[in-house]
Amino acid sequence: MSVQASIDISFARGQDPSEILNKLIDFGWEIGFGGKVMFLPENGFDEYEWVVWDLKRFDILDFLDETKKIGKAGITLVLSNDVGGEFLISRDLVSFSLSINRVLLVDRVPDFSWYISRILPALDGVEIFSIQCETIL
Repeated sequence: MSVQASIDISFARGQDPSEILNKLIDFGWEIGFGGKVMFLPENGFDEYEWVVWDLKRFDILDFLDETKKIGKAGITLVLSNDVGGEFLISRDLVSFSLSINRVLLVDRVPDFSWYISRILPALDGVEIFSIQCETIL
């Protein structure tokens, strides 16, 4: 049986999604997983049509420019231990779907504090309005 788990972080004020993505990358979140990168291109965002490219083909600077232009980003990020998932970033929210090598607290329940402690420091200087964690077993 599949488990869905997510963390939504709402901002108190609108943010530039490309800057939020840059902060996560600067903090150690990586765009590559298994030599691939999964992301939402500008023309696939509304339908959530994720595409997978070889990491060598992907240009993060072009993606950041596109993110700045459309005001949102969708990309898979992992930490060095290959734990991560899909990030949807808008001006008001980071929505993170925990889907890759989930860190568990017990049984099928994710250790949300583990993830939050690796996201919030990256968002230093960003005023957080709310954090919502959800698991659907």
